[in-house]
Amino acid sequence: MYHEINRDHLKALCIGCSFLGSGGGGDVNTLYEIVDKALYNYGPISMMNPNDLKDEDKVAAIEFVGAPLPIEMRQSNTQARIKPALDLVMQDLGIKINALMPVEIGGSNALVPLCIAGELNLPIVDCDLLGRALPEITMISTNIFDRMPSKAYICDPSTGQTQIITCKSYSELETQARAIASSYSNSAAILVPVVMTGMEVKQMAIHRTISQSIQIGLQDTLDGFCQATQGVIRCTGAITAWNYALKSGFLVGELMLQTLEGQHFCIKVKNEFLGLFDDRGATIAQAPDIITLLSKDSLLPILSDQLQIGDKVICMTCKGPDIWYTKKGLSLLVNIRA
Repeated sequence: MYHEINRDHLKALCIGCSFLGSGGGGDVNTLYEIVDKALYNYGPISMMNPNDLKDEDKVAAIEFVGAPLPIEMRQSNTQARIKPALDLVMQDLGIKINALMPVEIGGSNALVPLCIAGELNLPIVDCDLLGRALPEITMISTNIFDRMPSKAYICDPSTGQTQIITCKSYSELETQARAIASSYSNSAAILVPVVMTGMEVKQMAIHRTISQSIQIGLQDTLDGFCQATQGVIRCTGAITAWNYALKSGFLVGELMLQTLEGQHFCIKVKNEFLGLFDDRGATIAQAPDIITLLSKDSLLPILSDQLQIGDKVICMTCKGPDIWYTKKGLSLLVNIRA
């Protein structure tokens, strides 16, 4: 486990987060420079083991929400526009925030709290609420534990305008947050969907995922990726078709791969790569399994909104966090499982 995040960790963290993003979670490059600058200005960010939190500590989980393609056009002043959301949390709840954590470790959402932690002199907790990236706010570990939201806090990253969302379920929060995000100029919003106590983080969060991401990102061979993730290489080939559309704030489509041996594979996409199938339609892997495409040349993970026909890729899969294979966890994924 790492006890801080410094500039030397950042590249590896970004690669590991992209791997766990399973094609989604946002492009880490959109926030890399912001986090690097923050680490330069404020120094390394302290990182806590979740078990070291006091039971009464208050931890804000924070993320971006919005459509993948518009999110890639986020403005460069993101750091200055995260703080208003946290200020609103503290003002509304009358609390002091003791630490920050990412909602999801997959993709750029893992970096959101790092943009502001140094300026606020707050530690990051080595955990998140998904252990990967998934397309909907309903797919969050607190939902598995029936820890329902009552309020969430949303902020326009362009203007700093904030508002409170009142809701009784994550389904309501999903609908309202995406509608608000779509009304903003860049179709993306900063969202604090839940503020947890230290006790809740210990019980409900998925531990050590930031450290895991750094370890994955330090690998530079396929064998290294397989060992770090206990993953399996499923196929190597080229993208022959990529049929997609932007629907209700999601990038939805089907991706076709062909190997040199002439085998065909299909990947179903909803922001993330959610199902891998062979040419007979048999399921090879599906969420909560993590399906990742690596560039054959660079071995870097590729996002769903970066795919191009002709790209040569390596498809890997690995097991997702155990919590998603429980009866309740699988029930939250039923609508995206093919």
